[in-house]
Amino acid sequence: TVLMDEITSIDPVAKQAVGKSGTVFEFDTMLMAAGARTGYFGRDEWAQHTLGLKSLADAQSIRRTVLANLERAELTTDMAERSRLMTVAIVGGGPTGVELAGAFADLIHRSLKSNFRRIDTGKLRVILIDGKLDLKDGRVLESQAIIWAAGIAASPLTAMLGVPVDRGGRVTPNLDLSLPGFPDLFVAGDLVAMKDSEEKPVPGVAPAAVQMGLHIAKLLKEEARLEKTKFAAEKHGLRPKFRYHDKGMMAIIGKNHAVVKAGKLRLQGFIAWLMWLLIHILFLIGFRNKLAVLLGWGFAYFRDNPDARVIVNTPPIVKSAP
Repeated sequence: TVLMDEITSIDPVAKQAVGKSGTVFEFDTMLMAAGARTGYFGRDEWAQHTLGLKSLADAQSIRRTVLANLERAELTTDMAERSRLMTVAIVGGGPTGVELAGAFADLIHRSLKSNFRRIDTGKLRVILIDGKLDLKDGRVLESQAIIWAAGIAASPLTAMLGVPVDRGGRVTPNLDLSLPGFPDLFVAGDLVAMKDSEEKPVPGVAPAAVQMGLHIAKLLKEEARLEKTKFAAEKHGLRPKFRYHDKGMMAIIGKNHAVVKAGKLRLQGFIAWLMWLLIHILFLIGFRNKLAVLLGWGFAYFRDNPDARVIVNTPPIVKSAP
């Protein structure tokens, strides 16, 4: 059974979860994989000055903002204002920020150059700001599109569990991914703060979440076959430990360019880009989805211009923080 609701509270002792609809869900076993939200490291006031990148709605908001800013730039005669409107600042120099900067570079040089007449889209600046950057010369980077890609925080649901959480709201589970003191409550994905066999933090990436889900599924399937006495024993430390297997990292940096790091393998350029495409196609569910995405990517590859520059619900100007 699949139900659509928003969990507002969890009682791990009573084994109950309450939805926004008022429905009380009783459970024997719970797996929490509620994901993450944009995190500002305790500076939540930054949210009103930046655009997050954690959901489809966030991506649509970025698209609307950038396109609307370019339209405004065509109308203004104030050169300083035009510069602000044609500047995109990306805060965060990790894989997300790098991939986003590459996507904007493609947008500038391939898709937008024939769509505007009164401005030169080649002058659209994309500034990638690493988290440790310090402008010692006192410069102020002004932008009407500041995108936050510098960090995430776990779902606030973890605060309801009565267990310690780290700065990002993540919990440190037992080695079998159950919560300390609650053997029937499991966590996975962005809610987890733990280290691998080499004492390195398990990254908050999709492959790690998939491995956690498979581990928990196998564990529960095995325990369902056990006799009651052995089942109780399994809950007291005899469960198999979760072991994370690092399969490498990939990042796409625009059309025909990507980087791959997998063990001792290091690749960059077109071959790495093809590997990125192939792996992401293979992980899609269902042949129909794979074919649809492959055809869509093929069409986009040979046709630089987007189908439409529709701007729905023109966003207000994002004011720079004082």
